[in-house]
Amino acid sequence: MNRLRFLQTWAELAPRPPRFTVAIFGMCVLLLIEWLLETRLSTTMNGAHFAAADGRMAEAVVRTGYQFAAFPDLTNLNPLQGLGSQLLPMNVWINPIHWPLAVLDGKLATDIAGLVALTCFAAACYVMARCFDLSPLPSIIAAQLSLVMFGPIGPLLTFTASFVLLPGMAAVYAPYIAALGLLARIDPGRTKDFVVYTAAIAALLFYSLCCDPLWSPVGGMSWAVPFAVVALSPLRVKAVIVRCAALGVSLALMLVSGALLYVYTLTQYTSRVYFSDVVERAFAPSYVSTLFSSPYAKYYYGLCILGWGIGLVFTVGRVRVLVVAGSAAFVFLVLYMLAYILLDMTWWLPLPFYVEHSLFPLLMVSGFAGLWSTAQSITTRIRLSLGTTPSRAPNGRRLATHAWILFLAGLVAATLVPLGGMLFAIERAKIVLARYYSTPWANEPELAEHLLQSTGLSVGRTYRGSSLFLVFDVVSMANLWKRGVPTINEYSQLVTPQASYLLVALFKQSPGLNGFYPWAGPGASFDTVLKTLRAMGVRHVISTAAMVEADSRQVPSMTLPRRPHDALPGAAPEVWHIYRLPDPNVGSYSPTEVVVANSASEIVAILGAQDFDFRRRVVLSSAGFSLVPAHDTRLTVNRGGGFHVSGKSDGVSLIILPQQFSHCLKASASNVRIVRANLLWTGVVFSGTVDADISFAYGVFSPGCRRADIADMKRLGIVPPAKASAGWQGTTEKLHAAVNAFKSVW
Repeated sequence: MNRLRFLQTWAELAPRPPRFTVAIFGMCVLLLIEWLLETRLSTTMNGAHFAAADGRMAEAVVRTGYQFAAFPDLTNLNPLQGLGSQLLPMNVWINPIHWPLAVLDGKLATDIAGLVALTCFAAACYVMARCFDLSPLPSIIAAQLSLVMFGPIGPLLTFTASFVLLPGMAAVYAPYIAALGLLARIDPGRTKDFVVYTAAIAALLFYSLCCDPLWSPVGGMSWAVPFAVVALSPLRVKAVIVRCAALGVSLALMLVSGALLYVYTLTQYTSRVYFSDVVERAFAPSYVSTLFSSPYAKYYYGLCILGWGIGLVFTVGRVRVLVVAGSAAFVFLVLYMLAYILLDMTWWLPLPFYVEHSLFPLLMVSGFAGLWSTAQSITTRIRLSLGTTPSRAPNGRRLATHAWILFLAGLVAATLVPLGGMLFAIERAKIVLARYYSTPWANEPELAEHLLQSTGLSVGRTYRGSSLFLVFDVVSMANLWKRGVPTINEYSQLVTPQASYLLVALFKQSPGLNGFYPWAGPGASFDTVLKTLRAMGVRHVISTAAMVEADSRQVPSMTLPRRPHDALPGAAPEVWHIYRLPDPNVGSYSPTEVVVANSASEIVAILGAQDFDFRRRVVLSSAGFSLVPAHDTRLTVNRGGGFHVSGKSDGVSLIILPQQFSHCLKASASNVRIVRANLLWTGVVFSGTVDADISFAYGVFSPGCRRADIADMKRLGIVPPAKASAGWQGTTEKLHAAVNAFKSVW
């Protein structure tokens, strides 16, 4: 009795707990559980974020950005992958999820990055829920449900693993979540409120685009429907006009600044879009929805649909708008999925499961809001019918005690979701060793050290060539990329049309999707391939087996241990065969014989001729000058992905750089002219002495030069000469595959 009396007295005298304390406590519990899961499951998993081959690639790209990108540039050339195409625009400077990788290494860096990603995403969900007038406790619980989208719980549920592979995307999608909530707060009234909310929405959308302009348009397309629903939801002309004006201002600012043109040109100048009619991704049910891959997705969608159904009946005000926006987004998603399955057409839009992943938080929060508000409404009605509702004017003691009871109950409730997630993950991990975590970094110090000594690259260091891997081993290559070892292999969504065309027309390959692997296809001349690789700056060709044609030409070689991450226990030891090509182009090729050609097919025919020598001859669009060989040439890499060229000439000389040509390349010296050489390469024409920086002048506010590149592709007649396999083209076959996948999961 004394203890109970003490607690009652303390509740009466103590100040009431702040409403946001439950939210802070819930966020702390969420992050603590996530950290415990990352460390608890580390014995069976190799990292909860930046996992698998794609995750390793993404981590290598982020570390490349910190090593070579200039602050605060978003667009940079990639000195470590391919022939100098654009580095994937993961803005490492403004995305806080990537900051741990700037100062830390190993699993600790990726674990902290995962925590930051979860913090950004959950905080955005909380802000959105609060903006729609959901109280703090259900708002933080809804935010905690974000655990299902991150590692290790997401893969254990077999949900979409996008945040597991690319956790930086959380900072790209989070602004859309928060911006939708802010739009719901705009009402006719004070001009100051309109200005503040509009500025905040515009800043959030622009921040998302600058974080990653490849993924931000996916979010923009996915969230267009819920934004439209919220803008039209007041059903009052003046309120609708005000909200539409806020969105219009945001779009106008992006259009005037050049940001929208930048996104357009960025995507159009890729093989994936430019050749979408022949490089179509094969249909797979897993590209449609988690419903076709996860046995738990039916429960997720079932609860969401239940929440929307009863929420439309019991909710009012802004909470009802949130439920309507979520259900409308779901209808849009279903129609989008059906279009992908049923339409027999070339699909160049984002795959449905990317749209689903982008809308996950809205579907989740709106469904939970419907369930919570309905339960709250039913509870209130029951209490009213039983006559147990507290008096309208409770005394101070009852009010204070009641506030603390609710506060303590809220703390308990804010612990249940993360704790339940942890118990599920630990139990599930005993049954399924998560497939997404079975990819450790390559343990090949001998290979890494050898290539680092011979071709390692850093800012201010002389370019010494690159390596070509003949096996698609992203983990081994990413292990080299993060250490500053360049490869001519490129694994990226930004492979250019001109690069893909050369692979098809000269190397006789089939059209590819997101990679640049310059090696001989069926019918290609081995000698032509070798001399072209040397012109690209390839010093090493690395294979898992001996190459008879290279051995017959007495190309020097050596072997080093290979330890594939997916090798079976007791498997025979493997080795890398490393062939060293003589005289690669490191900015040292200075041809003097000019051949004029103005179409891609003509240029490729000339390059493929048996007597064509990249060191002696060059194909240009026009002549008009006599060339002499340059000497004392040197090529170094600058921060920002640009490079520095130096050399001397006794007249007019041309240097062929191991760098793709682009109209966005600008020289700092007036005596330097940059030209397209041999279709793909950059030619530097100068007289006397050259000592110039070549920069990449393409950016969010200066996208115009890329339009000239796209126009060049059309002028040169760059189209793939062969069509890829049609794959899953028929509607009947796609529908049959989707039904079978659905049955196997359900």
